[in-house]
Amino acid sequence: MVSKRRHRGGRSRTDSVRLGALLGSRRDLVHLALAGFVAGDLVYLAPVGFVAWGRFGPESFTG
Repeated sequence: MVSKRRHRGGRSRTDSVRLGALLGSRRDLVHLALAGFVAGDLVYLAPVGFVAWGRFGPESFTG
């Protein structure tokens, strides 16, 4: 019953401490978040760039 109550309440204290030790300092967390945003943007923009490159051709980008 105690374990059910802990799981229902969300993360336990040991999980958050382990997560903090894994991530390190807050600065590392900010860098990790920025890297995640950049990677996400690349994942979303890369197919669009490839489609535009195939549709319009390299000459339209180079002038």
